[in-house]
Amino acid sequence: MKKHFFLLLVICITATLFSTEPPKDPVLKFNSVMHTARLWRIDTDANGKYLLTSSDDKTAKLWNAETGEYIRTFRIPIDIGNEGKLYACAISPDGDTVVLGGWTGWDWFSKTSIYIFNTKTGEMTGRTGDFGNVIFDMEFSKNGKYLAIGLAFDYGVKIITTSNWKELYTLAGYEDNVNNLSFDNKGRLVTASYDKKIRLYDEKFKLLKILDSGLAGNKPFSIAFSPDGSKIAVGYDDSNTLQVFDGKTLELLYKPDVKGTNAKNILEMVCWSKMGNILYSGGFYRKKIDGKYKNIIRKYFDGGNGRYQDIHLDNVTIMDIKPLSDGSIIYGSTEPDFGRIDSNGKQVFLNKGHILSFSNYQCDFLKLNENASTIGFMPIDMKAMIFDINERDLKDGDSGGKLYSIKYKDFTISDYEDKFSPKLNKKNLDFLNEDEMCRSATFTPSGKYILFGAEWNIYCLDTSGNTIWDKPVPGIAYAINATDKVVVVTYADGTIRWHRLSDGQELLALFIDPESKRWVLWTPKGYYDCSPGGQLLIGWHINNGLNKESDFYPASRFYDYYRPDVINLILKTLDEDEAISQANLARGDIKLANKTISESLPPIVTVITAESGDTITSDRINLELGIKTPDNNPVTEIKLMINGRPISQEGLTGLDIKSKNMSIEKRTIPVDLGQSGITGENFISILVKNKNGYSEPAIYKVNYKKSQKIQTEEFIIKPKLYILAVGVSKYENSDFELEFSAKDATDFVNLMKKQNNKLYREIETMLLVDKDANKDNILGGLEWIQTQTTSKDVAMIFVSGHGLNDNNGRLYYLPVNFDLNSFKRTGLPADEITTTFSNIRGKVIYFMDTCHSGNLKLTTTRGVGDTDLTGLINELTSAENGTIVFCSSAGKQYSMESPEWGNGAFTKALVEGLGGKADYLKKGVITLNQLDLYISERVKQLTKGKQTPVTGKPDTIRDFPITIQ
Repeated sequence: MKKHFFLLLVICITATLFSTEPPKDPVLKFNSVMHTARLWRIDTDANGKYLLTSSDDKTAKLWNAETGEYIRTFRIPIDIGNEGKLYACAISPDGDTVVLGGWTGWDWFSKTSIYIFNTKTGEMTGRTGDFGNVIFDMEFSKNGKYLAIGLAFDYGVKIITTSNWKELYTLAGYEDNVNNLSFDNKGRLVTASYDKKIRLYDEKFKLLKILDSGLAGNKPFSIAFSPDGSKIAVGYDDSNTLQVFDGKTLELLYKPDVKGTNAKNILEMVCWSKMGNILYSGGFYRKKIDGKYKNIIRKYFDGGNGRYQDIHLDNVTIMDIKPLSDGSIIYGSTEPDFGRIDSNGKQVFLNKGHILSFSNYQCDFLKLNENASTIGFMPIDMKAMIFDINERDLKDGDSGGKLYSIKYKDFTISDYEDKFSPKLNKKNLDFLNEDEMCRSATFTPSGKYILFGAEWNIYCLDTSGNTIWDKPVPGIAYAINATDKVVVVTYADGTIRWHRLSDGQELLALFIDPESKRWVLWTPKGYYDCSPGGQLLIGWHINNGLNKESDFYPASRFYDYYRPDVINLILKTLDEDEAISQANLARGDIKLANKTISESLPPIVTVITAESGDTITSDRINLELGIKTPDNNPVTEIKLMINGRPISQEGLTGLDIKSKNMSIEKRTIPVDLGQSGITGENFISILVKNKNGYSEPAIYKVNYKKSQKIQTEEFIIKPKLYILAVGVSKYENSDFELEFSAKDATDFVNLMKKQNNKLYREIETMLLVDKDANKDNILGGLEWIQTQTTSKDVAMIFVSGHGLNDNNGRLYYLPVNFDLNSFKRTGLPADEITTTFSNIRGKVIYFMDTCHSGNLKLTTTRGVGDTDLTGLINELTSAENGTIVFCSSAGKQYSMESPEWGNGAFTKALVEGLGGKADYLKKGVITLNQLDLYISERVKQLTKGKQTPVTGKPDTIRDFPITIQ
């Protein structure tokens, strides 16, 4: 299917008017630095400083055009369905203004608008337009005075003056979509329309010429002026021919060489280099190179009238290309990847989309067990994977479950894959929407129903061909499989979703980050479970009306919605409300959450003055912040952190910042890099707090060149190491007894003491084992390490023994005198440790060898469930706490110990790694990342894959040495 097919068809469908204004209820969405759906347009300012992208995921994003680093996200008002999809974006030549458009307002008013944003602050500064249809393209004139807008159908082109953002002209006479526009340096405008015409306008937007003959195709799609205006290049959506016309007469000059292309494998996007000597073209053209399909951007010399060079990219469809002043280009694709290619055809950077890529052939890998709690699947260019909902386990391998089936007894489905008319026993089935393409199909195991996955819906039919139900979908339904109760689908948005067979209602959704393998599993109402770090992958979009930017809050800010117990019950009850009710009953909760999402909003903070990545030589930097908070919930604290650790908050508390109508309030704050900054790259994190908790951090990267005096002092003064180690083997209750926990703690301390006068100038330890590891002593140890550790020091806390959750899911460490009948009095709440860590100013590393199976005997009548460490890991590694966590096991796994190892498996690997075996580079230094790798591989080896350790750390903490040999 060609890349524009879906867009052009949905425009033809009468919009469903969901409401007359943006909904006030929060909308659950993915949270990713990268786009999570098709990227439509890219743009850059005149100096090539910024790169702007817009997407079907209803966001636009700003990037550093030189490095590809993320800067910020622009969020418009959205709704369910198509409302908010951004098919067009543009950035003003001076880089100060961003405009966004697409399906923007159509569902509310049957008219569309463009949204105007301040590039530096992210504020929406205006909204304009009352356009008759969806927006396909927008371009600023070279002097920034005008904005041209190309619309769908016969609504033509609108010219907006940027002095007051009012409509200046309507360029009429069009009979079909205007897909692309281009200005030359003198202000002339040329347009490409599906009405088989090229139109040329002068600088006052008077029509000069119409070219309606001699075109290579019926659907001119892409058009570009050469910089001097002497030539116009055109690409087509229905032809593999490229043409270059005279910029004044529109006479055909020549046709660039399109060798290797054909009618379905075309180069349709065109772009001139800034000098005008190079013509670039890309699109759907791909070819197999070394056994793999590669997409091609073709670089034509002599303005397209000479030889060419093919630039090989990943197998993606090129959606847009723009030039930069140094001769390089930027491009965007459907995946949604984007990148920069230099003047020699070399990749400068490539930002890959962070979604699993599925296609129809994944039907051959989507496997289910009998109740769909274990699934197998294989994304494009990745190994087969298994996800087990019950165990919360993601791993490589083939699940061995049931595949889809297009045959059942005397029934056979055919013509269903990439077809418009699926057949049952060779008879057409009439159930798809007009022009909707079918993608996948399966019978249920009983043969009673047939499931189809398509472009816009999933469908359930009986064997007579009658539609039982249909449900709109978040993306193309590429692969579909079913039990007799549940339907499972892989979607183009990178998710795998479970639906109830009886009515198609969604039950669960799974999103996996392909790079980190972090995952999050959630219900339609937003209750979720996740791997460590996975709580950042989804969140809540909240509209603030038509004329204000929308806001986004990651799920991590709403702890009440972290409910593994609800997830446990979804496939058993097949009803979200019933699962919630049963989970609450087990916990003794009357309500699921005390407040709604809208009533629980933390503040939002951004850095709005300095450009991230600046180099400074002074120890002090002033940062201007933009702060938003609900009207009745003032900000009372600003927290500063450098490289993940807190620094002095002097003068930053009791601020009582109020933000009227969720508008941005500006504050300038001083940051003292001399406290704990290092020479080179530093990350400054700013968090603000109201009564609902901390904001997500605003992160500012700075290259710090310290004064000679400070550098000399750092060279002389090594850090001091403080260690608190706790291990309990011989509990007062013999049912809890373990063999090696006390030894684990002792072995760790003895190993680290050898670093005295090596990496650390001095080491102080507190070792609490067995009878000494009571609750009072452990609390005293936490107080000791908090008060002693300075910003120049390192704190390590090692804990080995048992951990348990109470009835309400609260995690406790079990001191030696723990009494199961008195959880609160004798157990050590995990949040006591969290509070300690958040207030330690130096680097903090927490080693958890807990959740031992041992011979622990517990009665289930008290409601003590599986120990859940994921919630604690996520809390500890959050930006406000900034702790590095090494945890012995993942998910619901137990941690193992054995006389063969003489330790717990985790501690065995930890001691080995720190003792030298993690020195992969053979430089005599064990770093954080090296230790992580060693522990991960070694524990899996020792336990034969039964135990998987987990490491979590904030993104703002860089790799650093832990021991030296």
